[in-house]
Amino acid sequence: MKGKFINKQLGNVSAKVSAFVIIVVFIVSSVTTLIVTSQTYDKALHITHAKANESMKYVAMILDAKLNLVEMTTDAITKYRFDRNKSKANDFMKEVLEACPEIDRVSIMFNENYFPGKGKEYAPTMLRSDTGYVTLNAIDYGFTYLGTDASWLHSSKGERYWCDFYLSSSNKTPMVAFSAPIYDNDDQIIGVLVSGVNLLWLRDFLDSNKPAPDCRITAITEQGHYIYPPDSVMLDIVKHMADHLKTHMQSDDVPEQIDNMFVHHILIDKTKWKLLIAYPYESVIAKPKQMATRFFVINIIALALLFVLLVVGIYLIIRPFTNKIRTVTERNTAIEKDLTLASALQSNMLPKKVNSTTAVNEIEVNAVLQPAKIVGGDLYDYFMVNDSLFMCIGDVSGKGVPASLFMMIVHTMFRDIAQYQDNPAAIVQHMNDLLAPKNQDNMFCTLFVAVLDVVTGKFRYCNAGHNPPILIHKNGQTEYMEAGENAAIGIFDDETYEQKELQFHTGDAIYLYTDGVTEAENNSHELYGEKQLLATLSANSGNGLAECINAVKSQVSAFVHGAEQSDDITMLMVKYLQIPDVLRLTNDVAEVPRMNLWIEAVLRENDISPDKLFNVQLAVEEAVANVMNYAYPEQTGMPITITASQCDGSLSFVIEDNGVEFDPTKQSNPDLETDPMETDLGGMGIYLIKQLMGEVTYQRIDDKNILTLTLKK
Repeated sequence: MKGKFINKQLGNVSAKVSAFVIIVVFIVSSVTTLIVTSQTYDKALHITHAKANESMKYVAMILDAKLNLVEMTTDAITKYRFDRNKSKANDFMKEVLEACPEIDRVSIMFNENYFPGKGKEYAPTMLRSDTGYVTLNAIDYGFTYLGTDASWLHSSKGERYWCDFYLSSSNKTPMVAFSAPIYDNDDQIIGVLVSGVNLLWLRDFLDSNKPAPDCRITAITEQGHYIYPPDSVMLDIVKHMADHLKTHMQSDDVPEQIDNMFVHHILIDKTKWKLLIAYPYESVIAKPKQMATRFFVINIIALALLFVLLVVGIYLIIRPFTNKIRTVTERNTAIEKDLTLASALQSNMLPKKVNSTTAVNEIEVNAVLQPAKIVGGDLYDYFMVNDSLFMCIGDVSGKGVPASLFMMIVHTMFRDIAQYQDNPAAIVQHMNDLLAPKNQDNMFCTLFVAVLDVVTGKFRYCNAGHNPPILIHKNGQTEYMEAGENAAIGIFDDETYEQKELQFHTGDAIYLYTDGVTEAENNSHELYGEKQLLATLSANSGNGLAECINAVKSQVSAFVHGAEQSDDITMLMVKYLQIPDVLRLTNDVAEVPRMNLWIEAVLRENDISPDKLFNVQLAVEEAVANVMNYAYPEQTGMPITITASQCDGSLSFVIEDNGVEFDPTKQSNPDLETDPMETDLGGMGIYLIKQLMGEVTYQRIDDKNILTLTLKK
C-alpha cells in the first residue's frame, strides 16, 4: 500500500520535483556505491590475507611435522648403544629408513680410525631407492668430513643439530639433514648419525598450497640460501625486506605492502627457515572493482526508475525475513562454535602417549577415539603412578552434548579418585556413589577400570557393565576376559562392585574397546561382531599396538562399506614387554632395591625356583658391594653393568666395572674355626658368594673388572 501511494504521488509531482528526486537518487546511489565498494575491497583484502595466512601456517605445520618426525626417529635410534664388536652400522641405518619415510638417506660418520681396516674416515651411507636400500661409503664418492667444519659435526660434541640447506655430493639433489651423536656402552661419543631429507618435493608442495595461482612463494634458510629459487620480482621483495625479516617473523603480523604486492612471512621453528608468499594488489581487487562498476551502473538505472520500490517496498517486505534469517544464522553459528569448542576440550582431556620403563619391565600403550559426531560419549584414560599403570575405558548412554558432558564428569572423577586409591573396585565404587544419587536424568556409563603393576605383572580390574576386554597372549592366542556381574555406574546408588585379577607374562597384551567396534553396522544392518574382532586381533598379534589398532579400524571400515558411523569407536591397548637382560647401575647403595627387583624378575622369567631368590640376591649384592668398596674406593656416580644370561641349564650374572683392578677370587678362604673376634675374616665375602652361587670367575679385559657368578639349576 505504501509503495502504491508513493508511486501515485510521484506521478503527480512537477518536473522540478522529479528532477530533484533524480538528483537525490543519483547522490544516494553514488554514496552507496562508494560505501559498498570500500567494504568489498576491505572484505576481499581480509579474505585474501586470511587465506594466505592459513596457507602459510599449514605449510609451516606440515614442514615442522615432517622435520619433527625425522628428529624423533633419529633421537630414538641414537638411544641404542653401539658396540663395534656386535652392532652393525647397516642395521642402524636401515632401522632409521624403515621407521621414517621422510628420511631419504642416513649416514654414520664414525670417529677417526674407529674401525681398524676401514680407513681414517669411515662413513657408511644408506640410500632409499625404488628397489630397496643402497649402501655405500661416503669416501667412495670423494666426500671427507674430519677435515671440514660441516655443521653436522657439532653433534660430535654431544649436540643435536639441523644443518643448513645443501646439495648432495652424490647426486646434487637439495637436502637438509639432522644429526645426533651415537654413544657406545661407556657413554662415549663414537660417531654421528646423520638423517638426510630430500627437498625435491618442496617446490610442488609450496606451489600446491598457494592461496591463488598468481601468488609468488619462496623459502630462505637462516644463512640466506634459497631453498625455493625466487623469480626477479620476488628477489627484489626479499632484498627490500632483508632488515624487516630479521626482527619480525610472526605470521599474524599485518602483511607488508611493497610496491603493488602484499607479502606474508612465517618462520619454520625446527630449521629457522623463512617462508614468504606475495600476491599482486590488482589480483585482490580485480573482482571487487568489476563488481563495483556493475553495481554503480545498475544502481544509477535502478534507483532512478524504481527508487520507491527498492528503498521502501522491498525494504518493508524483506526486512522481517532478513532479521529472522540473521537470527537463525547467528544462533546456528554460536551452536557450531560451542560444539567445536566442546570437541576440542574432549580431545585435550585424552592422555598423551606414555610408554614406561621401570626397574624390571617396559610397557607400551596406544589408543584411539573416533567420535561419530562432533562430540561423543566415549572416554579412555591412562597414566603412571610410581610403577603402576592406571587405565580406564567407558561408554556413556545417549548421544550428543548431554553424553559428552556426562563423559567429562566421569573422566574427571576417575582422574581425581585414582590419585589416592589403587583398588579398581574401590575407584568404581566411589565414582558410582558420587554419580547415582544426583543422576536425575537417568544417564549411566559402562566402565572398565584396571591397575597394572609393571614390576610384578599383576593385573587387577573391575568391569562395570562394559564389554569384556580381550587378552592377547604372546603366542597370538586371544580370549575374552571374565566380565563379572557389576552394573554400570550412575544407575543404582546402593550397588557394590567386585574386582578380579590375573597375571601378565612377558609379551602379553590387553585390548579394551567400546561397543562402537563390535556393533558397527553396514548397509544391510549386519554387525561387525565379536568373532571378527577376535580373528583380526589374532592375525595381527605379532605387530605393534599402533598397527594392531589400525588393522581393526581398517577391517571395521571395510565391513561397514561407507555406511554412516552410528556410534563412537574407542580402542585402548597395553602390552607387557620383555624384561631387559642388562641392568645399568651406579656405585650407589640406593640402587640395590632396584637391582633386587630386577634379579627377582630374571629368576621368574628363567623359571628358577623362588627358594633360590634370597641366595642369588645376597650373592650379587655382595659382589656389587665389593665393586663399590674396592673398584671405586673414592668415586661416585660410576657405572656398574650386570648382564643375565642362561646357557646349558645355568644362569649367570656378569658384573662389569671400569674401576681399579680388583680380583676378589684371589682372597683366601677365611678360617671358620677361629673365633671371629680374634682373627681377620678377609675373604668372607667371596667365600659367601661361592657358597651361594656355585661358580665364580674373574677376568680383566680392556681395563674392566669382569666378575661372573654362575648358578646351577
